[in-house]
Amino acid sequence: MKSFFTLILSSILFIATAKGQELTLDDKYIKLVEKGDSAVAAESYATALEFYSEAMRLEPSNPSNILLLSNTGMLQFYMGEDSLAIRTLSIAHDIAPSSVTVLMNRARVYNANSQYARALEDYDKVTQLDSTLADPWRQKAMLQLQGGDVRGAETSIEKATAIEPDSSATLLVNAILYSSTSRPAEAIPYFTRLIKKDAEAEYYAARAMCRLMTDDLNGASEDISDGLRLNDNDPELYVARALLNKRRFREKDSRQDAATAMKKGATIERLQSLGLSL
Repeated sequence: MKSFFTLILSSILFIATAKGQELTLDDKYIKLVEKGDSAVAAESYATALEFYSEAMRLEPSNPSNILLLSNTGMLQFYMGEDSLAIRTLSIAHDIAPSSVTVLMNRARVYNANSQYARALEDYDKVTQLDSTLADPWRQKAMLQLQGGDVRGAETSIEKATAIEPDSSATLLVNAILYSSTSRPAEAIPYFTRLIKKDAEAEYYAARAMCRLMTDDLNGASEDISDGLRLNDNDPELYVARALLNKRRFREKDSRQDAATAMKKGATIERLQSLGLSL
């Protein structure tokens, strides 16, 4: 699928060729961008970089180059060149400090490289530039939660919820907020809405944990069973069942589930933090 940027350029090219005009410098630029986008769609990132670079060299003053520069930074990120991606996106930001796209992309790379303070700073700038976008508020909330700023996270989540109250991403951030701040009863309705929209084993596991924390053992048992029917390789479902069996004084079953959880990918630290033993 073509990007919105390419569709605009393509329409200009179509009008020009329909009138029988020769390809101008702008037309060549458009063609290079189209080839770059096609290469991206084919995951041929190195090839895409060549086309984008050639387009920018062809028309160094073209205002659309800021988008190509932002795309270049993300392609470098996809190729594992994280430091280079940050440098490229920082150059793009210096050129266009009000570009939300550039800031969102750089924040994503910062976040992936555990540079959380810088990522939060970029997301904060985005919300100042355009407060109507839900995703930067959600991303900001997750970083604030990670940094222990619960009140700040709550404010950010309120902003996201006001913009996109029913999106799965917003529901999940709300669920994470309440489940990670010892408010499982408030988290359960959000996991329930998520499950109704898109039943995933991980959501059942998370709701089961919340139900265990609210002493709803039967509800937790149902969630675990439903989750296992969807994916019997999810380690959190076995962690939840280990806790459930422990609460029901089935120590042998609890240890077996804990061992299975580890085989499926759970860490010993995770099990120990919940008081589970093998």
